[in-house]
Amino acid sequence: IHVLCYPAHSTHIYQGLDVAVFGVLKQCWSEERDRWEREKGEKVTKSNFLAIYGAAHIRALTSETIKSAFRKTGVWPFNPKVVTDEMLAPARESSNQGHLPITPESPVRA
Repeated sequence: IHVLCYPAHSTHIYQGLDVAVFGVLKQCWSEERDRWEREKGEKVTKSNFLAIYGAAHIRALTSETIKSAFRKTGVWPFNPKVVTDEMLAPARESSNQGHLPITPESPVRA
């Protein structure tokens, strides 16, 4: 899956990716960190972080995990009916009409 861009106002639709992918990564990170500390007797440092994270990354970010995340959000396999126009609308709570703090003289001259 190659994501070129996400439509505006759509991040809430893809939050399933956070749970399905990054939740697995978090679990694998904890396991790899614990294993490192147990086997090597060392805490995580700047010099060993990438070795530990790399092992967790390889375990967690598999094509099956990523496909599962897209299945959970309902956007894979492709079904354009899953994401509705209402889901893509700006949030009413945070969207409003802009206004200037002062009323400009009319007409405005450059």
